[in-house]
Amino acid sequence: IPQSEIHFFVELYEVTAGAALNNSARFAQVKLFQPDKPPSLVYFSVGSRLPVAHRKATLVSLQVARDHGAGLTMSVNFSTQELRSAETIGRTLISPAISGKDFVRTEGTLIFEPGQRTTVLDVILTPETGSLNPFPKRFQIMLFDAKGGAGVDKVYGTANITLVSDADSQAFWGLADQLQQPLDGDILNRVLHSVSVKVATENTDEQLSAVLYLIDK
Repeated sequence: IPQSEIHFFVELYEVTAGAALNNSARFAQVKLFQPDKPPSLVYFSVGSRLPVAHRKATLVSLQVARDHGAGLTMSVNFSTQELRSAETIGRTLISPAISGKDFVRTEGTLIFEPGQRTTVLDVILTPETGSLNPFPKRFQIMLFDAKGGAGVDKVYGTANITLVSDADSQAFWGLADQLQQPLDGDILNRVLHSVSVKVATENTDEQLSAVLYLIDK
């Protein structure tokens, strides 16, 4: 494991009566080695990394987990964030979901108590005041500033929440979340089989955008 080094000096001085200092050995250098990687990483669990919500949904619940250090109290901050611009997938644009219109701006701190490996982060959606941006729409939730010996996973410390217009699109994008993890043959075969079944029928551009995303991954 890569390590960083911290060092400092200790000096001996002012000895008591009857003692003398050895001037050639009055200084000692102390080195501390610390792993560059924190002992525990905090991240969004599979199923919460690319979550999908129907246009009429009013709440999305995400699971946040830590991989080690369950005996310690840890914390991590979170905040919602709009996309800076639309994302293009095939012929479809994923529009930015707008804070205050599509979802309630949310920020705060999650606490992991000793023995607790997961916690839940809820975000309120507001379809009744939804923006005019076309579906699918997307916004993000970022984890940052972990404390208590924890760090935020560089890959899975951000959740991309996609809002879609119908249940079929929701099913397509739900498959994409299964690819947000280290992959093996079983996962790939399961996702590819599901995709092949779904694309056998006519699909909308919104649904095909999810298929193109899956192929790209």
